Amino acid sequence: MGDGAEGLSLVEAQGTLVLALNNSSKVLTRACKQNCFVEASWHAAEIDTTDALSAAYDPYAFAKCGIARPAIAAWYYEGGAVAVRPDGSAAFAHASHILKTCAGATSIQYSPGFGRVVFVP
Repeated sequence: MGDGAEGLSLVEAQGTLVLALNNSSKVLTRACKQNCFVEASWHAAEIDTTDALSAAYDPYAFAKCGIARPAIAAWYYEGGAVAVRPDGSAAFAHASHILKTCAGATSIQYSPGFGRVVFVP
C-alpha cells in the first residue's frame, strides 16, 4: 500500500484468500488461490477511490460551514472489511468521512458518519 496504509482485512472463501487494504484515498484487494507465499500468486485490483466517491457524491454538498461552502472538502477513507456473500462474491465496506476547511480557518475539521460498500462478483 505504501505510506498511509490504514486498514487490512482478510477472509477465506472456498480456498481463496482475499485481502482488503486501504489508505486515506483508495481501497485495494489482493487475492490468492494457491502458493500464497509466492508474490506472483497474488492478483491485485482497485476496489474504490475517493475520486470515484467524489464523482458520485460531491463532498462540498455534504460538508457545510454554517450556510457557506467550505474552502476545501475531501473524502477520507479509513478502516475496512471484506466479506464473502452466499453466492461467492465479495463485499468490501469502509468508513468514508469528510475533511473540510472553512473559509478563513486554519484547521481541518472532521465530519464523521458516512460509509461505503462495494460489491465485486
